[in-house]
Amino acid sequence: MPLATRGLIAPQNMFLEDLIARSKNLENCFVLANAKQEDNPIVYCSDGYCCLTGYQRHEVLHKAADYEHLYGEETDRKSVSKLKSAFALKQKIQHELTLYKKDGTPFIAAIQIAPVKNEDQEVIMFLITLRDISALRENQNRKSRRFSLLSTTNNNHHSHSSNNISNGIDRNSDAEADGNAIFFRQPFSRRRNFELTPTSHAIRRHEIAHLTNMDTELPDYKEETPRSPTGIILHYSTTKVIWDWVILFFTFYTAIFVPFELAFNRDYRKEIGFLIMDCIVDVIFLSDVVINFRTTYVDGTGHIVSHPPLIVRNYITGWFVIDLLAALPYEIFTLGDSAYRVGNIFKVLRLLRLSRFIRKFNEYVEYGATMIVLLMFTYVLVAHWLACIWYRIGFDECTTFGWLHSLAEQSGITAKVNYTSCQQISVASAYSTSLYFTMSSLTTVGFGNVSANTIGEKIFSIIIMIIGSLMSAFIFGNVTAILQELYSSTQRYHAILKDMKRFNQVYSLPKDLRRRVEDYFISSWAATKGIDTKEILKYWPKEIQAEIKMHMNRKILRDATCFSNASEGCLRQMAERFEMQHTGPGDILIHSGQSLNHLYFIACGSFEVYSADVGVTCILTKGDVFGDDFIKNKGLGRSHSMVRALTYCDLHTISRIHLLEVAGLYPEWAPVFSENLNLTCSLRDLGSYENPDIRLSISNENFHPNQMVNIQELYRRNDLEVNQTSQSSRRGSALLHPSFSTSEVFNGRHAGLLQRRRSSQPVLSTFDETSIGSGRRVIEDDTERRRTLGSDSCVNIPTHSNNVDSDDIFKQDSGVLSESVGQLMEMYSDMQQDVSKLCSKMAKFEHSLKALNHEVKGRPKLYRSRVVTESRNQNSIRESNLSSETSL
Repeated sequence: MPLATRGLIAPQNMFLEDLIARSKNLENCFVLANAKQEDNPIVYCSDGYCCLTGYQRHEVLHKAADYEHLYGEETDRKSVSKLKSAFALKQKIQHELTLYKKDGTPFIAAIQIAPVKNEDQEVIMFLITLRDISALRENQNRKSRRFSLLSTTNNNHHSHSSNNISNGIDRNSDAEADGNAIFFRQPFSRRRNFELTPTSHAIRRHEIAHLTNMDTELPDYKEETPRSPTGIILHYSTTKVIWDWVILFFTFYTAIFVPFELAFNRDYRKEIGFLIMDCIVDVIFLSDVVINFRTTYVDGTGHIVSHPPLIVRNYITGWFVIDLLAALPYEIFTLGDSAYRVGNIFKVLRLLRLSRFIRKFNEYVEYGATMIVLLMFTYVLVAHWLACIWYRIGFDECTTFGWLHSLAEQSGITAKVNYTSCQQISVASAYSTSLYFTMSSLTTVGFGNVSANTIGEKIFSIIIMIIGSLMSAFIFGNVTAILQELYSSTQRYHAILKDMKRFNQVYSLPKDLRRRVEDYFISSWAATKGIDTKEILKYWPKEIQAEIKMHMNRKILRDATCFSNASEGCLRQMAERFEMQHTGPGDILIHSGQSLNHLYFIACGSFEVYSADVGVTCILTKGDVFGDDFIKNKGLGRSHSMVRALTYCDLHTISRIHLLEVAGLYPEWAPVFSENLNLTCSLRDLGSYENPDIRLSISNENFHPNQMVNIQELYRRNDLEVNQTSQSSRRGSALLHPSFSTSEVFNGRHAGLLQRRRSSQPVLSTFDETSIGSGRRVIEDDTERRRTLGSDSCVNIPTHSNNVDSDDIFKQDSGVLSESVGQLMEMYSDMQQDVSKLCSKMAKFEHSLKALNHEVKGRPKLYRSRVVTESRNQNSIRESNLSSETSL
C-alpha cells in the first residue's frame, strides 16, 4: 500500500493521550509526578485539576506530589504520612483527605496513587487522581444524622411515660435546625467519623469503583506502534489488503457479467453455477459494507482515525449510499418470470461497485506500472461494454441488411431472417464479432469486414469512434504528460523518498535512525502536502504575507497570555517572525547544555523534559510554553535538560533575536510580555551561561567574582550623569573596556583629537581636575550600583563595607586609577602618531586634488586652442586648393 495512504504509523508515546481519553468520566483531574526525584515533583497536571484547585499549570509544576500546596488547618496529618509512605514504597493507595483550593475553600478529595512503569517495568512516575467528593460525604452524613436522631427518639419513647410526652421537643421548634448548624460547623476530619448506613456504603463502593477505572490496565510509559481498539480493523493490515483485492476482483466480475447478461438475455437463474456465484458476490459486498463501518481511515492531516463514531460518520457521509445500492440482492425482487426483465434494469446499479475500482485507482495511480495495467483494463472493459451494446442494437434491428444478418450468412444459417434466425447465432460467435468491431473502431483501424448498415448502427459507430479517439489520445498519447502534470507533487515525494533511501544506504545509517528520517519526512509531507511555505509566500506582498502569518499563528496570538495586551501592529510584527516546526516521536528538540535560541509554543502533541540525573522533570502538551525569558534574562542561556518529542508535534517558534527586535520596536510592551509570559518549563540553567556581552575582570585582591555589573547599563548611567564632560567621561569609561582597539577609539573621537592637535595642546591637558573628579564620581556610583545589582553583572567591582565613606573608597582605588591613566597615556600617544600619519596622507591627498582640479580646468582651453588650430589649417588648405584651381 502506498505510504501516503497508510498514514502515520511510527511508534509513539501515547501515554498522556490515553490518560486524557480514560479520564473523561473523572472530569479529567489528575497529575503525573516523577518517581525518581526527591519529593516526587509534579511534571504534568490536567486541565480538570486546574479548574478544581484554581491553580494554573505553571504554578503547580515542580511542586511536591503529596499536594502540600493544598494543605490547610483541617488536613489530617496522619493521612498525609500515609500518602508519603505510599510514594516511598511505590505502592498503590486510595485515601480521602481534606484539601484547600487556591481561594481557601476546603473540600474532601478522594486521592488514588498508582505507579507508572516504563518498558523495563521500572517505576518512573506516579499517576495521582483527584476527585471532589464533598457533596457525596455531606449527603452521607446527613442520612447518618437522621438515622441517629430516629434512634434517639425511639429510645426516649420507651424510657419515658406517656405523662412526660408533653415535656418533649416541639415539632416546630428550632432544635433540629440548631442540630444541623452544630453538625455543619464541625471540622471535615470529624465528619468522617460518623457511622455510615448500608445505603451509604453502597454509594461509596459505586463511586470508588467508578474512580478506580483508570487503574485498569494502566498503560506503560513507552513508545509503541498505534493500536486500534477491539473490533477495529487497520486499513493497512495484511488481512484488509487481501480483502480489498478480493473486492476488486468481484467488482471486475460484476462489471463484466452484468452488461453481458443484459445484452444477451441470459437467464442465469437456470444455471446453478452462476446463481451460486451471484449469491456469493452479494454476500461479499454486503459484508464489505459492514466491514467498512469498523475500518480505520486516514484523515486530512495524515493521522489514523480509529474512534468508532468518527469512522461511522466518515463512511456514512462518504461511500455508504453507493456501496449499499451496489450490494443489494436484486434477485430477490425478480424471482418471477414477469418481473425478471424489469429486475434486470435494477442490476445496472451493480455497476456502482466500480466506485471501489476508482478508489483503488487513486491509491495506485502514483505507480507507473500499476497505472498502465489499470488503464489497459479500463480500455478493454469499455470495449466490452460497447460490444454488448453493439450486439443489442443489431439484435433489436434484426433486418436483412444488418450486421447480424451478414454474420448469419457467413455462419451458414440459411433460415429466413427473422427474430428466430437471429437467435440461432451462437453467443460466442456474436460476442467475439461484436468485440472485434468495437476494438477496431476504438483504435481507429477498421478493416471493414464488419460494418454498420442500419441508421442505429451507424450512429452508434460514430459514438464509438469519438470515444475511441478520446481514449486513444488519453491512454496512448498523453498519458505520461498528464500524469506528470497531475501528480507532480507525488512524483517529487517519491523522488525525495528514494533519494533518502539511497542516502541511508551510502552512509550506512542505523536502522532506528533510518526509520526516524523516513518517518519525519512522511509526517512533515502529510502536514504540509509538500508545500514550501516560504517559497509560496514570496508571491504576495508584505501586507498579504502579514495577514497570512496572522491567520497561521492566530491560536497562539489569541490564547497566549503574554500577547493579551499587545497592539495590532505588535502582533503583526510577532506573526511575521514566527516559524512553524514539525517534529516526529523521538526527535530531540533541545539537547542538555545547548544554547537557548528560541521560545517554543506547542500547538499539538506532547514533549518530555528529561534529565540524565533525575529522569523526566516535566511533560509538556498543547498550550504549554517552554524555553527562556529573553527579555528578563540577559545573555544567551543554556538548557539544563533535554527536550524530546513523545508524539507527532507542531510548534510555533520565535528566535531570541527576533523577539528582542520586536521588544526594541515596542519598548512599552516588552515588560508586559515578560510579566505575562507563563513559562510552563524554563530551561535556563542558572549555573552556567553563554553571554555574548563583553566581560571584564580586573585583578584586585578586593574583587569578588560574583559581584559584577552589566557594562552596557554602566555606560548608559555614566553618560547621563557626566553629560557636561562627555569627552572625558567616555575616555574614562573606555579604560574599563580593554577590548576597545585604538582604531575604534580614534574613529569615535578623531574630530576632537584633530582640533587639539591643530591647537598644539598636549594630550595630557585633557586630564584636568574636572575629568578626575568625574572619574571619582563614576567609581563611587559604580560601587553603589554594585551593591544593588549583586551578581547580575558583567564587570567586577571591588567590595567595600557600608561604613566606608567615598574618600576611603577613592584612596583604595587610586592605584587602579593611576594604572589606568598610564594605559590611557600610552593609548593616546599611539593615537597621536596615527593622527600625524593621517594628516600627512590628507595633505598629500589635498595636493593631488588641487593638481587634478587645475588639470581639469585647463582642459577646455587646450581643447579650444586645438580646435582653432585645426580650423585654420583647414582654411589654408582650402585657399591653396582654390588658388591652384584658379591658375589651371
